[in-house]
Amino acid sequence: MTAANFSNYLKFVATNAFSGCTKLSNLEVSSNVTSIGTYAFYGCTGMLRIYIPSSVTTMGSNVFQNCSSLYVYTGATSKPSGWNSSWNSSNRPVYWLFTPFTKDVFSGFGYNGSTYYWTGAVRMTISGQASCCYQNTSNGHFLFKGNTTLIFATRTVSSRNAWSKINGTLSFSGAYTHTSTVSVSITNSVTINNGSFSINTANLANGTYTLTLNSYFTRASWSGSSTHAFTFVVDK
Repeated sequence: MTAANFSNYLKFVATNAFSGCTKLSNLEVSSNVTSIGTYAFYGCTGMLRIYIPSSVTTMGSNVFQNCSSLYVYTGATSKPSGWNSSWNSSNRPVYWLFTPFTKDVFSGFGYNGSTYYWTGAVRMTISGQASCCYQNTSNGHFLFKGNTTLIFATRTVSSRNAWSKINGTLSFSGAYTHTSTVSVSITNSVTINNGSFSINTANLANGTYTLTLNSYFTRASWSGSSTHAFTFVVDK
């Protein structure tokens, strides 16, 4: 068996249903399916990708045991409570449906025992709700399987009791490049300054891209910086 078609009337994938089907390659489970049984795809060594819709609320154990080449995509944003804790016992890469993502990259001066010096962060928010956007929570990589518009927004977040400046640079590099910068002077108050840009993945070639967020600051003669990088994979 190399392929399987799910009837609109199919509600359950039984235990061992496709066990040993080594020729089975890619599979999309129907949105009518609510349950997948134990060892349902055991030993499907040729299976490369499977999509599991959010309708699947129950999953047995060892469902993909010995599926050595498999990538799992799911319409859920995290593991449903009805999925067995050993559903992915072979630890195959799992991409969950993408949800808005926020990351703070901090930089600052800390506390000397009597004075709280300025600390702050550049905050990045990635939004782009679409069924083609996934995140691998084990390595943090983002994956885009189709076309959608992503909005990258940065903002500075400061503390009190300082006279400082914070700058943030967000750079998207690969076959497509873009840089967005936010800058603000801070005078004894909490200050927020926004900057954003958007990317339509229709304009991106398949490949790996790097998104880098830099936070750097100055206060009198002091300065410092922090950096965080994200990996984006486009595979349409």
